[in-house]
Amino acid sequence: TRHAIDPASDWRDDLDRALTMADESYRADPADLNNMFNLAVYHVARGDEAAAEALYREGLAERPDAPTLREAIRDLDDYLHLFPDDAPAARLRALLIAGTTDDGRQTTAGEEG
Repeated sequence: TRHAIDPASDWRDDLDRALTMADESYRADPADLNNMFNLAVYHVARGDEAAAEALYREGLAERPDAPTLREAIRDLDDYLHLFPDDAPAARLRALLIAGTTDDGRQTTAGEEG
């Protein structure tokens, strides 16, 4: 599905740079949930579902606030808009949605806004 973008473009190089920068930031500040979720979606785009899932689960374990979780879900929504047949991305989105109700305080994170 990722081949829908012009293969002659430098999108892979851009993605690799973004992933490297986010990974460096994650290593410097692993508590930054926004960056952690950004790094996860970059792994989704590269097709590394296991790395993305590990990051999403790590982030969910930190009990992110609703706005942070909504942003992570929106990022996956944007990705799925471009690649609607990406089953792993849809599964990871469902994981985040499920995480919005695990403790009862984050129930609005998965709502459309």
